[in-house]
Amino acid sequence: MEHESERPMEDSQDSARSWEHFDEHLKSANIVRALDFPESYELFFLNWPLDAAGRTLEKTVRSCRFCSTVEDLLESLDHDQAPSPIVSSAPRDKSHPDQSELKAREPIVIFADLVFGAESDREIFFAAIMPSILKKGGLVITRQDWDRSFEAGNSTDLIAENVDRAIQIERVLAFPSIKDPGFLFREYFLNDKENAWRGVAEFLDETGKPSELGSSPIPELWERFRIGNQFPTQNAPYFSIFYDTSCFPRSPVNIDFLKISAGERKSQFWIETKKPRSQDEIIRRALYPVSTALDFIEPESAVTFRHTLANEPYRGGQTLAGLWLTALAPGAPPNQLVMYFVDYYEFLKQNIRDLGVTNFDLIPDNLLLDGDGMINPIDQEWGVSDSGFTPEVAFCRGVSYFLFRFARRLDVIDRSRQFGPYHRDFLQSATDFVGIDARQSLESFYRIEHQFREFSLENFA
Repeated sequence: MEHESERPMEDSQDSARSWEHFDEHLKSANIVRALDFPESYELFFLNWPLDAAGRTLEKTVRSCRFCSTVEDLLESLDHDQAPSPIVSSAPRDKSHPDQSELKAREPIVIFADLVFGAESDREIFFAAIMPSILKKGGLVITRQDWDRSFEAGNSTDLIAENVDRAIQIERVLAFPSIKDPGFLFREYFLNDKENAWRGVAEFLDETGKPSELGSSPIPELWERFRIGNQFPTQNAPYFSIFYDTSCFPRSPVNIDFLKISAGERKSQFWIETKKPRSQDEIIRRALYPVSTALDFIEPESAVTFRHTLANEPYRGGQTLAGLWLTALAPGAPPNQLVMYFVDYYEFLKQNIRDLGVTNFDLIPDNLLLDGDGMINPIDQEWGVSDSGFTPEVAFCRGVSYFLFRFARRLDVIDRSRQFGPYHRDFLQSATDFVGIDARQSLESFYRIEHQFREFSLENFA
């Protein structure tokens, strides 16, 4: 089956439709991007939505089969035109599936959505189909969205009863939802790195529910979750990847996390950011081919912005934004927040140059304080070269982003109102503490921010 994204593009209306279809595939974090398996595997989709299947086919031009029920899947496996069918054609007792029915053939990958299936169908799938597929070197990928809890009960028991010790399961969390994932996160990575929880806390709150806009994580609770391995991910959306260790010397999941940045961005700025499994490096790549990106060259901008795809080391530490929130908590030293403001301003003065390109996103969420007291930038995807982008303007931008991103949290912290009842009072006080002329710097900030959004976004406020 030829996939649209693999065909040569031509100058025609069909080409435009093909690119539109291609765009939709690029904007989701395809689970296939997080897995290692040969493209020669045959693909079967059991009750898997067609749009999700299309994204899965992005990496392969192999034929595939779609089945709406377990019975359809069994029939497909029975009557497939391969030299050796995987299931015998003898009458089948659905209530007592026999694993000996499943015969050898080349590896198969099954993508199965079992949420709405009958209990008897799930029993057949887990007891008869899946063990044989895995023992022959195949993979089984299932998915579950928010609060779909059937797997936690009977299905878990079925798996335990019918899968031997060679079979392993690895979960990949998918946010904001399984239907439209933009961020994939290997669940075990939460225990591998001290502050890995920062990745999921953007989407998941401390109770296991979706994070609300403007809310912020409570670091003390997340750190406590790690101590007891009690992260609140039970009801979060995820993919389960089943594999046999006798066929796979290591897990086929090849990422710690993978994020697609698209949204309201202009398409030439869509990127994939991933941390390969067990590597302390962040890798970025453009989602559009270079030849395609050339079609989107921008006219000269009043402010010169540069979009960079440089890789960077994966760093640990606490964000400056997290430290500022801690300084506002009850019992914190009275002058701690002022000291953090001073340190932030000094860092900006050392890192923003008068000439050349400088990092643009030096905001508190993108700055980590390591164990040696050094501030390290992360997620520095944008550069700017403009004499108006001074340390003072960057400071106003950083405090403004902090107030916007943590608005809900700040509204319930009494000490955040020590400077006045409004966010602008907080900003004015912060600039006063470090000796910045807020009026002049804010004017430059608003101008540059507007031009940046006009440059990088399709739609902006």
